[in-house]
Amino acid sequence: MESTSTLSDRSPFKNQSIRVAVRIRPIIPIDGIHSYSLIDCVPEKQLVILKAEDSRGQNRQFSFDAVFDSNTNQDDIFDQSGVPELLRSVVDGYGATIFAYGQTGSGKTYTMEGFRYRPSNSRLDSGPRFRSGPVVDFNSTSPDNFGIIPRCLENLFALIDKDKDRTYCVSCTFVQIYKELVYDLLSPAAVLPDHLFVQLNAAYGSGNLRSGSSPAPPSSTPFPSAPSPSMTPLRLRWDAAQGFHLENVYAVECSSASAALHAYKVGVSGKAMRSHGMNASSSRSHALFTLKVKVSPRDCPHAFVEGRLALVDLAGCERVDRIIGGRGRDGRGRSTEASGWKKEEDVQGRDNSSKGNDVSLKQESVAINKSLFTLRKVITALAARSAQGRGISQEKEEDDDDFFTDDDDGNDGNDGNGDEDEDDDDDDDDGDK
Repeated sequence: MESTSTLSDRSPFKNQSIRVAVRIRPIIPIDGIHSYSLIDCVPEKQLVILKAEDSRGQNRQFSFDAVFDSNTNQDDIFDQSGVPELLRSVVDGYGATIFAYGQTGSGKTYTMEGFRYRPSNSRLDSGPRFRSGPVVDFNSTSPDNFGIIPRCLENLFALIDKDKDRTYCVSCTFVQIYKELVYDLLSPAAVLPDHLFVQLNAAYGSGNLRSGSSPAPPSSTPFPSAPSPSMTPLRLRWDAAQGFHLENVYAVECSSASAALHAYKVGVSGKAMRSHGMNASSSRSHALFTLKVKVSPRDCPHAFVEGRLALVDLAGCERVDRIIGGRGRDGRGRSTEASGWKKEEDVQGRDNSSKGNDVSLKQESVAINKSLFTLRKVITALAARSAQGRGISQEKEEDDDDFFTDDDDGNDGNDGNGDEDEDDDDDDDDGDK
């Protein structure tokens, strides 16, 4: 039985295994003072319209499972995109995946997490392990701006607290895929400076995070522009019992929504981030936050089912000439100076537009686009086989997408948030990731 069988009759996604919701974001300062939108939408008809650039062209329209205009707030995105129904299926022991897909700067990270970002002050924000980069400011983020992931945590534990007939054990993992390698965002070595990591081991022992402890994220944490060279990537394994899984990944037990949010913030603080010509706070990796929910009847604790929810913030597809050349979002040379984010020196307090930094950006962009291209083929195969009532092909192309496929296979409910190029921030966001 598919998890979609638990969706309510009111859900626009009932009886669908894969569905796509599109959110349009407004024009923001980084788009440039001469930018205008070629996107229109008709939410009640689930249509997105791509307007012709001149009178000689024709409008094109595309239909989706749900469409949200630029005035839609975070609360409505969560409630109306089918996420609450997916959560109910997870606590019943099914699997689900929610991911955001779109061009860099289209608003994926704002939709998924909703935290505010600011330029780094290297004198205040730098640390022994971190290179100065875009900074998350948890304290200045209003709960009203929380995205899908924080809201999932709150609503998941609300469902658990209401259920008096079953017991639950919730754990989470958080990893990023950077340049086709997987790194653990909850490992103490990943999130703590060297001297604090030593203190943590001395106080708690090296394995304590597995039973639920995690280092406290500061209110404002500088991101590494790339994983620390001392970090060891995780190895992807497969066996008949577990399918594709990561070897020795840290799993943090969470007894409440606040504990789960705490772990999530720790991981967010370690993501690979960078600024470039198209995006002030650009995710340079795919971030996968996964919740496992073990459910047992109170009168029979040895009998259990396990639900899983994968929450994925994908890095955005990019054009290398735009992110390095700083030509603006439309690629036609329109100035982005009005936003104050044209060059990396604006973000990091120094000129990082050197040849070496350009090479690093290009390498990241190639890896991002390669993995997104492969993922696109996986999703296409899933959709085709779902329509035919068949399972997903087990063809292997790339480890990254094997890991995604393990959540997206067969009996899961999957919700993709597609972010249009003119899309998915609100006006007071800094230009999304």
